[in-house]
This record gives sequence, structure tokens and C-alpha cells, in this order.
Amino acid sequence: MTTPPTLEEFLTAPIEQVQKVAPQTVIYQPGGTRRGAALAGMPMSSYADWTTERMLHVTDILFQHGIRHVFTTLLGPKNFQEVTPEYREHLWEWAGFVANDQSMDMYRKRGWRVRILYEQYLPELSKTVERLRETLSAPDQHTLWYMFTPERFLPIRWMMDTLKHSSPQNIDETIQLLYGQVVPLATLCLSHGKPILLSEFLPPLIYEVLNCFWTQKPHYLDEQELRAVIYDCVYMRKTWIKDKSERAKHVTRDREVWENAPIVGLGRRVGPFWYPATIPEPPLSDDET
Repeated sequence: MTTPPTLEEFLTAPIEQVQKVAPQTVIYQPGGTRRGAALAGMPMSSYADWTTERMLHVTDILFQHGIRHVFTTLLGPKNFQEVTPEYREHLWEWAGFVANDQSMDMYRKRGWRVRILYEQYLPELSKTVERLRETLSAPDQHTLWYMFTPERFLPIRWMMDTLKHSSPQNIDETIQLLYGQVVPLATLCLSHGKPILLSEFLPPLIYEVLNCFWTQKPHYLDEQELRAVIYDCVYMRKTWIKDKSERAKHVTRDREVWENAPIVGLGRRVGPFWYPATIPEPPLSDDET
């Protein structure tokens, strides 16, 4: 068995090494975008253009590192429930920024395919959908899947309507019917804020086991942060083995670690926001330090 690299080696490794192990499909849910805009001194009048540009920059980093499919929700049900002045009434207008001249130029230069899921239920985006059809070339290209879910159960409704007259025989046939191609199952979810998963942000049937990571910075991931996530997903989280007979020895050796283990997910308030409680480094046995 090949010895995995250390985190430090992985962070500085040639990009080709990262590409070989990176997940093929990622669910990416950027959050805290208005906080990021506020910290950058961006007025709300420039918010949509600014945040779209940054989101596409991160998507480019994801694709450069070997990821082939990125699913991202830009608007969810709670966005439409807000009463924030000068916000809810502009949501569909802001959504159109994903197909403005600047975005389309980037898609063409990078050779991305860009699609909007649930498009038949989103008449407000009909012009945007039509323009994005220009990107739909060969299905082996990098594909960015935008999701707009103004209703909580829209993804389930879309799945049921799409499959109601079909009889797929396996998961690949089902995914082919839903997405127009066989998309590899996502194994990585990148999100923000509270460690929760919402059904409206998960594309139906595109995941089985998701390794989830929640950043607390109100900004988008940079390359080093992404590499650290991929490293943890690929090398640190694969702990399952067929023969577990020796595992109990490690538990008793690190008794203090396990008997004083924290609850991941506890937090506190920072102003009007949730923030995770600090988890201290555990004291490890000599052979693990």
C-alpha cells in the first residue's frame, strides 16, 4: 500500500497529484456572501456582480484540481421569505448574473458546460436558461450545475415528475434520465455556517456518502483551504476496515481522548450569527504524536 503524503506535502504538491485523488463530483454551497461583501466594503447595489465573480473564481479552482461536476444552490426557500429591504424583490434579477456577458465569457474561455436544474419550474429564469444553452457542448466537459429552489420540496417534485413515465433499471439509468448524463456520485460537500444539510440544497440521487465540511469564514475558499479539505476527505476520513479486532487496543490507549470527547456542532452566538465552539487538540499516546 502506498504511504499517503503528509498534509504539508499535499498542500505544496504539483496540481496533477491532487487531480488524481480529488472527488469527481462536489456539492458546493457558498454562504455568508453578504457578510463577505460587507467586510469588503461592497454596497448591495454591487453585491450580485461581486459575489458571482467570486463564486466563479472558486468554481474554477475546483475544476483545476480535478473535480468534474459542481452542484451549487444560489437561491433557496429562505431567501424568498426575507423581508430585508431591497433584497427579496431583486432575487430573480440578481440570479440573471449567472448568464451575463462576463459570466458567459468565462464559461466559453474555460470550456464549461453550465446548466440550471428544475428549469421547467422557474419561468423567471427562462432567458437565463436559454442563454446558458450555448455552453452545452460535449458532456465530458467540466459541468457547473446551478440550483434555484424557491420551494423546499422542488427537487423531489422535479424527480417524481421526470421519472413518472419511466422505468429505469438501476441507479445509472435513473441518473441519466434525471440529468441527461451519468454523473458520478458526490462524495464531498462544501458548505458554510451551521453544520446542517437541507434537502433543497442536495441534488436528488447524486450522493450516497457525503463528507461534509463547513467553513466559518464569510468568504469563498482559496486553493490552500480546498487542498486541506480534499486531503481530509481522501486520506483522513477513510477509517473503515474489515477486521476491527485491533481497534479496541487503540481506544483503551487513548482513553482520555474518547472519554472527554467533545460534541461536534455545539456553538455560541457571535452577534446575530452562530459560531462553532472551539475544539482543543486531544492528548495522544506516544506512538501517535
